[in-house]
Formats: sequence, structure tokens, C-alpha cells
Amino acid sequence: MIKQHLLPLFLLIAAGTGVYLNTLDGEWVWDDASSVLLHRHVQDPGKFFQLFREDQHAFGRGQGNFYRPLVSVSFMLDYLISGGPRPDPNNFSPPLNLSPRIFHVSNIIWHMLAGCLLYWILIRLTVPMLPALLTALIYSVHPLHTEAVAYISGRADMMSAAFMYAALLAALYGVSRASWWLTAASPLFFILALLSKESALIFPVLWLIVYGFDHLNSKKSTQTNRKPFQSHAVAVTISFFCILSVYLVLRNTVLRFASPENGDAGKTLFVRLTETGQAFLFYLKLFFYPANLHMERTLDGVPTWTTFIGWFMTFFIVLFCYILFKKQQHLPMAGLIWFLAAWFPISGIFPLNAPMAEHWMYVPMAGFWLAVMMTIWPWVGSVKLKSAFCVLICLFGAYLARETVIRNRSWHDNEILFRATLAQNPYSVRVHYNLAVTYEDLKRNWAGARRHYNRVLALQSLHKPGTGGGIPDTEVRAALARVCERMGRFTESATHYAALAARQETLLPGIQGLSRCLIAVGDGGSAYRLRTELLQALGNKPASIEWLNQLLGGDPFSSGILFFEP
Repeated sequence: MIKQHLLPLFLLIAAGTGVYLNTLDGEWVWDDASSVLLHRHVQDPGKFFQLFREDQHAFGRGQGNFYRPLVSVSFMLDYLISGGPRPDPNNFSPPLNLSPRIFHVSNIIWHMLAGCLLYWILIRLTVPMLPALLTALIYSVHPLHTEAVAYISGRADMMSAAFMYAALLAALYGVSRASWWLTAASPLFFILALLSKESALIFPVLWLIVYGFDHLNSKKSTQTNRKPFQSHAVAVTISFFCILSVYLVLRNTVLRFASPENGDAGKTLFVRLTETGQAFLFYLKLFFYPANLHMERTLDGVPTWTTFIGWFMTFFIVLFCYILFKKQQHLPMAGLIWFLAAWFPISGIFPLNAPMAEHWMYVPMAGFWLAVMMTIWPWVGSVKLKSAFCVLICLFGAYLARETVIRNRSWHDNEILFRATLAQNPYSVRVHYNLAVTYEDLKRNWAGARRHYNRVLALQSLHKPGTGGGIPDTEVRAALARVCERMGRFTESATHYAALAARQETLLPGIQGLSRCLIAVGDGGSAYRLRTELLQALGNKPASIEWLNQLLGGDPFSSGILFFEP
């Protein structure tokens, strides 16, 4: 049996690998810095167990609540294979010259593993070989997955999906063969999925869907004694829900590192329901026409009528599931229920950090294309119709593959990614901010950094919906002051340093920068008056006097900043 599936598996691997070959020369982008380059524990094998006790972005800006230790372990392995240096505890320096190629290769492998396991699940569910291959093929080359595959930090989606698919297979074979070792393996895979990404919480529901179909399908067989199989099914189902319960308790107690970032938390239920319908419609459109993809999707300005169409499509799919059940078309019904069940937690009904995201469709998409394929397949009875249908699907797959290759280019480096994203969503605060940081830290493009830092301040002052704000004002002003100082724009820099000096938490760096700017423009008198006023505010303490004398005497540019004439 395995031999006849070698060719389909080879075609899946070849197609899925081929469309992502142009990601191999990609650079580190977005959160890759906090996931790998800044993550000292990922770079140190001696900290292996520490990865299971901390947030994935423990060394990033701020404290997150992403518990994905297995993803960090995979990064640790890639880092070792890539020859990355051990971090120096006394003088840590990010390995900026480390090649990310091995990391990209690993992402492609995880994606291919998920695609092959999905194909095997379909075969196990009695899907004919050809539609099973076509379903898995579309799944493997669809450009919605570029946000997971081309982006190193997106690996969590693929790892959790691969482990969930492995758990489904182990449970299905364990129950059908009354094999306790396979039955015992499935909870282990479920645990690995949970340790890869939180969205694996949906797995017990997916198992009930798959097992429900398998149970309905098995009724048609001549098998009479099902008690051994039922006992295995009950045991594995109970184990899944026990694991889920323990995980939820741990994540809300000892493994809760911060409050989840819920950008939609302030929205009313009515607004969330409105956006849920809009997002659902957009997901359906992107399945068939994945154009204008980007990672900062908002629903700001989307016409209200799309909400009604989205909810109409939702209720239509539910009604269609009922019709399929009555007609005993259990395979497409199971696929649609899979799609709806996996979509529901990220639908937007519950507060999330974004109204929609392309990579959230990594698992739901599998059920959707299974339903589409198995709804149409029974109607193409003749050999000619089957051939025509296969040609049509292959042409559609070729279109998807082309879009994937094109979309991969946007993930090549930070500048390309952020500029491509802003072309689709020019109001995203965090993309403007990250592009500014890229210009400042990597490109040394001070003018570009200044332009986008100013854009961040402007957008946050407008409180425009969908901007994805939340960057501390002091952080942006400090960066703007630093960039303007480097450009020789001392007067402009002084205004930002003055704003920092007006706040207690940024008083000293604000005063220090303001003094440097005043001296740079030849206004030593103002700098001296600033010294006097600050000494009075600080109570004329000896330590304060020594600090200010050192600041205004000798070399006032001791911060190491290089200045250029405007």
C-alpha cells in the first residue's frame, strides 16, 4: 500500500519545495531578531530547559505571552547547525552575520511534513488517491501560507499543524487497529502541538470531527464487534481533554507571562460581529483569489454590506453541512465542519490582536479544500470529466504557485517587507516604526528613519482605527531625537529632547541630549542655565553636580554619536 503512494508524496514534496526555493536567500525579518538573534537562550544549548519556562520573545521589546518552547528548541538546533557563536554573558553582541539559510530550509521541511501528513489523513479517511493528492497539492502551494513558510518566526503554525496531523493519524490507526501503542502516541503528539503554538487548543474538536466521520463510515462495513475499538476511542478522547485542561490551567497560572495583546479588546460585541462577517468573506475570497497579500490586514473602511454577505456565507455553509449529512455525503461535510471549527477561535468574535491574519488559515484551509474537492468529485464520473477536472485543478494550482513565488519576494528583507506592507496598509503604526528602526539600525538611512518616526507620531496622535498603535511616545521621541542629532538637525533634535526632559522617567537622557544640542548650536549660555535649573530641581546634591560638570565640561559629545553638518 505504501508503494502506491510514493509518487503522490514525491509530487507533493517537489511542488511544495519548488515554490519556496526563492526564500532560501531571505534575510532576518520582523520578529526573527527577538526569536533568534537576540535570544541568548536559543543560542546556548545549556539553556535548553530554560526555553520551557519562558516567553518565546523573552529578549524582545517588552514581555509577551507566547509559550512556544518547541519552536525555540527548533531554532536552537538550526542555530547550532548554522555554526552560530555562543553568547558572551559579559558582552553580548547579536550575531548579525549569521546566515538564516538553514532556518529557511527547516521551515520548508516542516511545511512539506504538514502537507504529506494531511495527504495521509485524507487517504486514511477513504478519500480517493487523486482528489487526496489534488487537495494536498493546493494546500502545499497556496500563497496564504507564505506568511508561515517564508517568515522564519512563522514556523509555529507549521509545527503545530504537523503535530496535530500526526496525532490524528496515530489516533485513527490506534483506534481502528486496537493498538495501544498508537493510541498512546497520539496524546504525545498533541502535547508537542500545544508546545508549538497555542492554537493547537482546537485539536480535540478536530479529533471529534475526524472520528465522527470515521465512525459513520465504518457503519457501512461488515464489522460486528466494535467494543475494542470503542474503548480505544473513549480512552484517547478522554486523554485529549485531560491534556487540554491541564494546559489551560498551566497557561493561566505559572506559564502566564503577560496579559495577551488584544488589539480588539476595546471593541463592542456588535463591532466584533461586524468584522467577523467581513473577515470571513475576505478569507473565502483569498482562498480562490489570493491577491494583495500582506501581514497587517485591517477592516477599516470596508463597506458594511460585506458583513451581511459574510454572515450569509457562514449560514449557507452550515446549512450545506446539514444537506450533506442528509444525503450521507459525510466527507465534504466533515471538511466543512473542520473549516468552521478551526476558524471559529480566530474568527474575531473573541477579542484578538488583529481582525484577521493570513497565517491563521494554515489549519482551517485543509478542511475547506477537502470539502470543495469531495463535493465536486462524485459528479465527475466519466474518465474524460475526471481528466478535465484534474487539468483545471492543476492550472489553478499553477496560478497559486506563481502567486506564492511572487509573494515570497516580499519576505526577502525588512525594507522590502515593510514597504510592501505599507503599500497595502499605509496607516500601520508598527510597520512604520519597524521600517524606521530598519533604516536607523541597518541601513544608516537617517532621513528615511526620521520620516517614518515622524509618521508614527502623527498616526498615534490621530488615534486612527486600524493603525496598530501602542509604541510608547517616549520611545519614538528618543529615536527621533537621536536620528535628528546624527543628521545635524540640532534644533529639531532639541525639541524632542526637551519633550523627554519634561517627563520624570526620561529626565536625565532628555537633559543630556538637550545640553548636547544647545552646545552644538553654540548656545552654551542656555546649556549653563539648564544646568543651574536642573541642580536646583535635584537639590544641589554632589552626585548631581559631578554628573552635570562632566556633561558640560571636557567633551560634551561623550555619547559617541557622530555628527554631520546639515
